[in-house]
Amino acid sequence: MLSPQTALATIPGCLGGDIVSSASTPSGNGYWLAGSDGGVFAYGDAQFFGSMGGHPLNKPVVDIVATGTGNGYWLIGADGGVFAYGDAVSPANNPLPGSTLNQPVVAGAREGNTNGLLLTAADGGVFALGGAHFRGSMGGQSLARPVSSITSNPAGTGYWLAARDGGVFAYGASGFFGNAVSSSCTAPNPGQTTGANIVQIATDIQNGHAVSPWGGGSVPYSWGGGHGSTAGPSFGTCAGYTGSIQPCPATSTRGVDCSGFTRWVYKVAYGTDLLGAGNTNNQIARLHKVTTPQPGDLVFYGTSAGNTHHVGVYIGNGKMINALKTGTNIRTDNVTVMSGIVGYYRY
Repeated sequence: MLSPQTALATIPGCLGGDIVSSASTPSGNGYWLAGSDGGVFAYGDAQFFGSMGGHPLNKPVVDIVATGTGNGYWLIGADGGVFAYGDAVSPANNPLPGSTLNQPVVAGAREGNTNGLLLTAADGGVFALGGAHFRGSMGGQSLARPVSSITSNPAGTGYWLAARDGGVFAYGASGFFGNAVSSSCTAPNPGQTTGANIVQIATDIQNGHAVSPWGGGSVPYSWGGGHGSTAGPSFGTCAGYTGSIQPCPATSTRGVDCSGFTRWVYKVAYGTDLLGAGNTNNQIARLHKVTTPQPGDLVFYGTSAGNTHHVGVYIGNGKMINALKTGTNIRTDNVTVMSGIVGYYRY
């Protein structure tokens, strides 16, 4: 049975804006559609509780999120505005409308079965409203493609961001289970980049050869190095530095840290900044795990795929080329140089 508001949806050309999102009722026997103009259309056992259709909006609606009871919903605007209907609770003191966002909000999700809302912007920024918990984001990091979706786990203890290229970024207690970026149809220059190419580039860097943008010579480890606007050696940062060499030399050392090194190698190999400027957690989220490692794969260390702290380029025979720690240059080590191998990953 259709609500009065729904009737317009059955007449071609009567939509005030494109349909941008949908949400299901708890029973699975109904759903709502939301238009960019804030119109809401209810089908099946979904009830119509109100909409922004016909009202002026500062920015278009981008998503609709149902409450846990199915007796209400929120509409999410591209400026972070939230419109609550039915038993949905409007987040108090929402700071987003009227503020300057780096990128528009693109999606929202309910945190578990609470009234807390999680919004994400196209740059991967995450905003926790109404008591929801912030557990991390891709804001300020380099992305191959914009973020397009956010999903909370059922317990409300973590969430996932999904990007347009199929990249997945896991936060909190949400585990990383894989992504869709490994398809050869989306890979840069497929068939031209091989494991042998990747190993050769890593070896050339280790041997002090000139590898763009480096003019040649040994490349030192630098905490936070290699995470500039372009891949390759850069001065590091002392923020979060925990090395034994004091005072922290990173801000005066042009080089790379572990993920800065692998970012650089893959950028040269694939011709695009495939791994981005993020840390090891961001990089592993762009790759897929393999059971039989091959030279050119990346080996990650940590406690889980969502909690990593080191990465190197696997070259075979139980060895890797890596930026190990402050005071060293790019070098070859056994993969057992440290404990906690999470696994081997490949693009």
